[in-house]
Amino acid sequence: MTARCAELAVTDAVKARQNQAGSRTVEPGDPYFPKEVVYADYDAPVERAWNVDVTAFDWNCSKHITQRFTEADIMPSIGKLITRICGLEAQLELAAYSRSK
Repeated sequence: MTARCAELAVTDAVKARQNQAGSRTVEPGDPYFPKEVVYADYDAPVERAWNVDVTAFDWNCSKHITQRFTEADIMPSIGKLITRICGLEAQLELAAYSRSK
C-alpha cells in the first residue's frame, strides 16, 4: 500500500531540522532483508520496513529552533532512569546466572 507521509527530523545538538514529504510503502518483515536495511548486531526479527520516496524537503534555519531543556534540566530524571536500568540489568544478569546452574 502506498500512502502520503510527512516526517520531521530534528537534532538539538546542531540545531538542525528537516521537513520531508513524500510517499511511503510498508514492506512486511523478511529474514532476508538486505544488509543495508538491518543493523548487523540487531538480534530481533524485522517486522516491517518503510520505503520513503521523498518528493520535497526543507531545512529550517537554526535560529528558529529553540532549545526546550538544558542538560541540567533533564539530568535529575535521566539519572533516575539510569539507576533503574542498572538495577534491572543486574536482576537480569542474576536470573540468567541462576538458570545456568
